[in-house]
Amino acid sequence: MNPSFLYHKKYNVNPYENYCLFITTECPDKWYGLDCKQQCSGHCRDNDPCNKVTGQCDKGCAHGWYGQHCEHRCVGHCINNASCTQRNGTCDGGCAAGWSGYFCEKGNTPSL
Repeated sequence: MNPSFLYHKKYNVNPYENYCLFITTECPDKWYGLDCKQQCSGHCRDNDPCNKVTGQCDKGCAHGWYGQHCEHRCVGHCINNASCTQRNGTCDGGCAAGWSGYFCEKGNTPSL
């Protein structure tokens, strides 16, 4: 077991003696955090499970998703059908033809 994927529970074994028992458990896939109570976004690259401690996608987001936990869908139309950046959802390479805006979300209408 990789120690970075573990959480610990502390149990008092005997209230009359001064010692504790620590039980270490790994979160199941799709869950993370203290006591594994937080659900992963499910949008990690190559369908990898999220980090079982932080909930982040260690290898990055799947195409079309961004955010710290890959929880936001890209809204723009990036050039060459590229995915938006994981950091903020913008299109680093620019917008596809006919699109503009901070996220390449605004369709340009031809002028008459």
